[in-house]
Amino acid sequence: MTRLLLVLGLLLAGIAAEAQTDTANRKAATGASLEPPFKRLPGLPPIDLLLADSSTVFTSEQVKKKPVLLMLFDPECHHCQVTAEELYRERNTLRHVQVVMATMATVPAMRAFRERYHLDEVPQVLVGKDRYYLLPPFFNVTHLPFMALYNRRHQLAGSYEGGIPIPKAVALLTGKQD
Repeated sequence: MTRLLLVLGLLLAGIAAEAQTDTANRKAATGASLEPPFKRLPGLPPIDLLLADSSTVFTSEQVKKKPVLLMLFDPECHHCQVTAEELYRERNTLRHVQVVMATMATVPAMRAFRERYHLDEVPQVLVGKDRYYLLPPFFNVTHLPFMALYNRRHQLAGSYEGGIPIPKAVALLTGKQD
């Protein structure tokens, strides 16, 4: 009986030890990349957003040839709400930047957020629902708001979990310090 318990204990310890094997070591051994897709593919991600009218779709191909601030947000996220207020307040500094805001929330929640923070009044800001949930795994998002900055050639210029102040983002994108 004690031998059976000893064998069973060793078997369970072996399984537990295997479960603790470092994922990075396993990926390195198989040649898998540790970098999230947005760091390996520095161009614009596959954007596919359903807009507030629930019928218009906005894709990567429609992004203007200007710097892009891509923001992932949730309407219930307090930091996202503060950032939306800041976007509206700083709307005059956004003339040379296109802001694309993507959420995984429902279209009615997204529409209410857009209207509550007057983002529908800012022509440079586009708000939409990520129809296929492509962006969170592409950016490996763990905190919202998440911002990815792309230069006018649509190459990644920086990424920020938790966001950064809008004037700083605009300055990084346009090279203009106020």
